Amino acid sequence: MDPIFGTQVHPNTFMLERGARSEITWLGQAEFCRFPTEETPILPLSSEISGDGFTCRVGATAAVSCRDDHTGRGFGFSPND
Repeated sequence: MDPIFGTQVHPNTFMLERGARSEITWLGQAEFCRFPTEETPILPLSSEISGDGFTCRVGATAAVSCRDDHTGRGFGFSPND
C-alpha cells in the first residue's frame, strides 16, 4: 500500500539488511548503491561478488541469490519464478 496515496502497489525492491530478514517490498523512490570511482559491475552468468558482509551470485541460467554472510539469510529468484 502506498503510504501517501493509499493505493495498492506491486513490490519493486528486494531488501537485504545486515542481521535482518530479507523482504520484497515497494519503495516510492529506488535506492541504488554505486561504486564511487567506477561503473557499477554487471555480473556475468555463473559468477559472484562479495562486499561489506554480503555475497550475491548469478547462476548459469540467470538465477540470482544474495545473502548476509554472517547470518546466511537472504533471497533468491530466477526468470522462471
